[in-house]
Amino acid sequence: VDVSEDLLVYFGERPHRYPGVRVADASVRSFLYGDLAAHVLGWVGPVNDTELQSRRPREGKEYQLRDEIGKAGVELMFEDDLRGVSGRKVVEVDRLGEIVRERPDLFVAPLPGDDVVLSIDVDVQYLAERELERSIHRARTQEPEQDPKDPSRLLPAYDAPGGAVVVLDPGAGSVLALASYPSYDPNESIGGFSFDRWSELNDPANDLPMFNRAIQGEYAPGSTFKLFTAHAAWHEGVFGVGAVPRADELWDDPGAYVLRSCGDVDPTDPPPGCRYRNAGEKQYDDVDLVRSLTVSSDVYYYRIGESIYVNPGHPDTAIQDAAAAYGLGLETGITLPFEQDGYLPTPANRRQRHEDNPVAFPEWGWSTGDNVITAIGQGEVLATPLQLANAFATFANGGIRFAPNVVDRVVDPDGGLVRAFGPRALSEVSIDPGFRRRVVNGLVGVTADEEGTAYWAFNSEATGGTYFPLDEYPVAAKTGTAEVRGKADTSVFAAFAPAEAPTLTAVAILEEAGFGSRVAA
Repeated sequence: VDVSEDLLVYFGERPHRYPGVRVADASVRSFLYGDLAAHVLGWVGPVNDTELQSRRPREGKEYQLRDEIGKAGVELMFEDDLRGVSGRKVVEVDRLGEIVRERPDLFVAPLPGDDVVLSIDVDVQYLAERELERSIHRARTQEPEQDPKDPSRLLPAYDAPGGAVVVLDPGAGSVLALASYPSYDPNESIGGFSFDRWSELNDPANDLPMFNRAIQGEYAPGSTFKLFTAHAAWHEGVFGVGAVPRADELWDDPGAYVLRSCGDVDPTDPPPGCRYRNAGEKQYDDVDLVRSLTVSSDVYYYRIGESIYVNPGHPDTAIQDAAAAYGLGLETGITLPFEQDGYLPTPANRRQRHEDNPVAFPEWGWSTGDNVITAIGQGEVLATPLQLANAFATFANGGIRFAPNVVDRVVDPDGGLVRAFGPRALSEVSIDPGFRRRVVNGLVGVTADEEGTAYWAFNSEATGGTYFPLDEYPVAAKTGTAEVRGKADTSVFAAFAPAEAPTLTAVAILEEAGFGSRVAA
């Protein structure tokens, strides 16, 4: 198989000397773009015993040993469409096994399978993959920083093992780019991976190149989650009740927050689990809902998280319910296999996890502090990059949650339409116009306001960013920095644009790479 031209010519010119050898051409799968979109396309390999027993192909598409079959990605999900119908050639042989003649009257021509047309824009995909790879390698060059609590110690190194980028069309749910790094070349799968190569591709020491981080990686969304906490606060009537100021009321953020439920304690030395800080304990003046998103005030959302949990007039799981309405904690329904569903912690499912496996999950109770941490997308909250992108796309388009399509249509070999994948609306989120207007203003400030957390990424090359034409193309965005115990922070960025009439939604997540404002943005 795949012999050199010299060997092919040698045997082809000497059939009489090697009667047991003949030269034959065979069709093989070829991935023309190499490793581009490898995690979307997937790979093929020889069918195994389990697949032979479990697959139920259409008549004429039955498998035989040594047939190739899709193992991942579109190759697996649309195997039945892509697979053709085998043909047949009949020959007569003598008692020595030599071919005497062919029987053209018994010849049956093979039929090609259908073609699958992706929604992926190859140029956007290429750009996303190359920029993701560049940013990962750049993040690895960062020097570890001093621990502010103990200047003699260094914080964890920026290992940046991998990351993902997702670009969606929020108006239809189409996937324009789905990038995961590190990657692999699916051409290596033709004929089957060698044992050594398979081990390399699935070795955690090599950062798992076959792992599709865009739909399988589960990460704390960090401050990008504040959009959903704000939604819960507005629509459940939390603003202006108890300790939570009205949404338009200006309030000074002191940089740290002591839980009211802890009672009258020393704010400089409170009991454990009572005091929660902004990043670097930074203080902000004149914070309202709009500015809380622009500068990413944690304290603003700590207050909301506590109020929702302690006030009997609010549903205890209002934050989680709002996030679930946007699709977090649920599979998106993308037309790719092996998607993960993330995790939204609640008092009920924490107790259930403990009961199912008390050794792995010894904690079963739920406290005000858990609600406070959940409000800023930390703790046990997990989301895939695709989930987060789809949630922001749902807000961007006014509340319609689509199942993302990575395939646009299936056509026959002559180009005739077999099946089309139009927008697949799953549900609708009710978004109050007043709330939406304030949130969009706050998210635009993230990139356009000098105090916005992504301002320097969009307005200065000196800080590793660019000069972006925000006047022509305003970007609404939210940065996130997810803390991971014992590791460097995970860098998160979610955005849609143009802000008032979005046609694109994008999310970038880079593992152990630093602040979202500095890397992912």
